[in-house]
Amino acid sequence: MTAALAVFARPSTLADRPPDVDATLSAAAEYAAQTGNRAAMRGSTPPENRATPDTRSTRFGRKRCVMSTVAVPPLDGGNALVTGASSGIGREVATQLASRAATLVLLARRTQLLEELRATLLAQHPHLQVVVLRVDLSDEADVDRVLGEVHRQVGPIDVLVNNAGVGDQTLFDRADWDRLRRVLHTNVLAVAHLTAALVPSMVARGRGGVLNIGSGAGLAITPAGAVYCGSKHFIDGFSEALRADLAGTGVVVTQVCPGPVDSEFDRVAGTEGGMAGGPPQFVRITAGQCAREALAGFERGAPLVFPGRPYRLLMTMLPFVPRSVQRRQAANAARRLRQAAPSDAAIR
Repeated sequence: MTAALAVFARPSTLADRPPDVDATLSAAAEYAAQTGNRAAMRGSTPPENRATPDTRSTRFGRKRCVMSTVAVPPLDGGNALVTGASSGIGREVATQLASRAATLVLLARRTQLLEELRATLLAQHPHLQVVVLRVDLSDEADVDRVLGEVHRQVGPIDVLVNNAGVGDQTLFDRADWDRLRRVLHTNVLAVAHLTAALVPSMVARGRGGVLNIGSGAGLAITPAGAVYCGSKHFIDGFSEALRADLAGTGVVVTQVCPGPVDSEFDRVAGTEGGMAGGPPQFVRITAGQCAREALAGFERGAPLVFPGRPYRLLMTMLPFVPRSVQRRQAANAARRLRQAAPSDAAIR
């Protein structure tokens, strides 16, 4: 097992697509009796709250059929808001939602790139409404301002894509606090702020979705990335707890934990070539593939998505790596960084 695999480890759950198995009439009746859902017995459960069979193998190789209610995010004909939409994964998510959404609200700091994307999307989809708004997500007052603009120009949001993020790989004792503060405000506070502002109306309407773009770093110990890694661990815990809180409300919560993705992220974070201690580069995928698999998992109500087959296979092996090994590998990687770069400027 490689050092990268050992570092990039944590017990995790891979959300696999359940097989398509026909439910028997008796199973449907039993499900309806257990849940008190008479609509399920009549076969009139609404699509966004449809009961779907979940088949899992037992230790003896047999399969059992358990009916579960899986909400579906309203991607078709809804109002979707995407943060960090000017480039990378956010731009690809917006592009792929354009043929389905009624309105796209695109947020980022670089207005020119947003306007260029808006022109491209409108040329391809004339009936789409595209609202572009500049925002600095590290500024809480600016987030409040843009939420007011969204309310005035668009109204309720059906799908929130928390994609924007700031990276950094610097030994903590050499890090610049202003940059770390920006990482925390953008990756943690802005995500919670936008979600808190937009989710209550989704719950009130009985439909909605939150797609949180996290990182594999949020499932691991990342050397020279205490604040960035910690911010992505927040996304993991936040997404899982939020999904539990919203169970049965019709609001879907999915977390995407990408590995290496071709985008501006590494260059801006100062980690060109990938983060030290991260997964091997052969699992790198395009932003388009990441967005496509993220939306597919979101639409089927998956709690957790690992985009890219090689990376997904790698992640299934990680639960078998002891935490003590992860700590040792991360510490060794940090020591090498410290020895190779006696000054902070050398590793930023």
